Amino acid sequence: MTDAVVLGLVQGVTEFLPISSDGHLALAHSLFGFGEPSLAIDVMLHLGTWLATVIVFRGDVLDLIKGLPEFFRLMSQPVQWASSLREWSRAGVLLAIFLASLPTAVIGLLLKKPVEGIFQGAAPAAWFLLVTGALLLATKFSPSGDRPMTIGKALALGVAQGVAVLPGVSRSGSTICLALMMGLPRETSGRFSFLMSLPAVLGAVLVKARDGFGDAPPEPAAMLLGVAVSFVSGVAALTLLLEVIRRGRMFWFSAYVFPAALAALAMVYLT
Repeated sequence: MTDAVVLGLVQGVTEFLPISSDGHLALAHSLFGFGEPSLAIDVMLHLGTWLATVIVFRGDVLDLIKGLPEFFRLMSQPVQWASSLREWSRAGVLLAIFLASLPTAVIGLLLKKPVEGIFQGAAPAAWFLLVTGALLLATKFSPSGDRPMTIGKALALGVAQGVAVLPGVSRSGSTICLALMMGLPRETSGRFSFLMSLPAVLGAVLVKARDGFGDAPPEPAAMLLGVAVSFVSGVAALTLLLEVIRRGRMFWFSAYVFPAALAALAMVYLT
């Protein structure tokens, strides 16, 4: 039960704040001695934060569902893609999510398992946290956010989302920072980062759950508690992040990420 609460809290806070959920989960397992992470717990915690995203952006999600007929018509008219993205219509947002999902899916399917095999433990997560810190700090110098979405930008954001398979590289951090540095409006950068995560995270959860949870899955009560904690803490963290983005202060998080990465490296190499 204790590990479900701790991991649920870590997942809920770090999935949304740009400080890397996978990196912090790896560090939590190492620090508290929880042993190898359970696939069932991992799947359920991600489900909790996925639901938190749906709830916080429920208005956007419902709006996009209404725009599906328009999106399907747009798919058969590629000459209109650029203008729809520029206008940021319902169909344009759905098109951007579709385009971003393509490189994310390719990277996830091809690199997820090799990356997990190569970069295991707290040390790689700590090193890649430094990369996340650098991205966050770079947003302090991002251009004014008045540029439109384009096909190239949507694909680039999908690549940034896919690269987050590396432990310590924040999915929200990499996508939001890149969006800001490409000159997209702050609100667009934040909202699109999480809307584009919905199919990606759900797909990853389904892939992980496809083969079952093993011979000895955790107790249902522990899994439900972990989901509840990750959901509630996720809603709070996401609400906070959106306000920070609105104020143009993403670089604030680097003040936490850099010391956390250095502390993790010290823990790994000096103990």
